[in-house]
Amino acid sequence: MAREIAYFEENIGKVTSTAELMSDRRLLKVALGAFGLEQDIDKKAWIRKILDEGTENPEALAARLADKSYEKLSDAFGFGNAA
Repeated sequence: MAREIAYFEENIGKVTSTAELMSDRRLLKVALGAFGLEQDIDKKAWIRKILDEGTENPEALAARLADKSYEKLSDAFGFGNAA
């Protein structure tokens, strides 16, 4: 696990989009694991939608889910948010 975290720390700064994060399984695994969502690693369309929609819009998927871990994940990356 230490190697995965080190890899994440070295490479996450280069990621600027949902597509880039989704294309690197090692980065995605650590990102999801940090929010207790590692079981969703193969639910690519689900995770992509959560990240792409962001959290600013109350109608965004992450904002509507009861499990706020998804909202925290989306908010942390901010890909779907304006700022």
